[in-house]
Amino acid sequence: MRVIVNGIRFGIILQLAIGPMCLMTFNTAVSQGFGRGMVVVAAIAVVDIIYMSLAGLGVAQLMKSARVQKRIRFFGAVVLVLFGANILAGALGYSLLPNISLFGESQSSSLFLRCAFLTASSPLTIVFFSGVFSSQVAENHYRPKELIVFGAGVMLATGIFLTGVSLLGTVLSSFVPDAVIKAMNAAVGVFLIGFGVRMYLKKEEER
Repeated sequence: MRVIVNGIRFGIILQLAIGPMCLMTFNTAVSQGFGRGMVVVAAIAVVDIIYMSLAGLGVAQLMKSARVQKRIRFFGAVVLVLFGANILAGALGYSLLPNISLFGESQSSSLFLRCAFLTASSPLTIVFFSGVFSSQVAENHYRPKELIVFGAGVMLATGIFLTGVSLLGTVLSSFVPDAVIKAMNAAVGVFLIGFGVRMYLKKEEER
C-alpha cells in the first residue's frame, strides 16, 4: 500500500506542472464534451504506460546519446509546433493542416490517435521515467514488482487528475461563449508552439 501511495503522490506532483496535454484535455472537454475529453485522457495514459514500460525494459539507455537526444528533441519540437500552428490557425478561421485538426468534429478513434501521437512527440519521457525508477530503487530499495506498483500509482494519479480536468471543462462549457472557446484554442496553440521551441532549445529534458 505504501508503494502505490508513493506513486500516487509523485503522480500528483507531476500533474501540478501543467503541460500541453493537460490544457488539451481541458480545451477538448470545453469544446466537445466530457466523452471527447476522456478520449484525450485515454490517449495520454496509453502512451505514458508504453513509455514507462520501455523505461523499465532499459530502452532509456539507448537514448542517452547526445546525438540521439538532439534528433528526438527536434522531432518532438516539430510535431508540437505544427500542431500548435494548426490549432492557432483554426481559432482564426484558417487551416494549415486540415487532416490533424484536434478540435473539429472528428471520430473518437481519430481523436485518440491524434492525441496519442501528440503525447508521443516527446520520446525523451522514457529517459525521465528511467531516472525516476532509478531514484526509487536507490532511495526506497524497490524491487521490480514494487516498481510496477509505483508506476501504477503514478498512472492512477494521472488518470484521476485529468478526469477532473475533463469534468471541470465540461461543467464550464455551459458558461463559456464561443468567442472565449476560440480564444482558448488560440492560447493552446501558442502554448504548444512555445513548448515545442523550449523543448528543442533546452539541454535536458524535463517532464
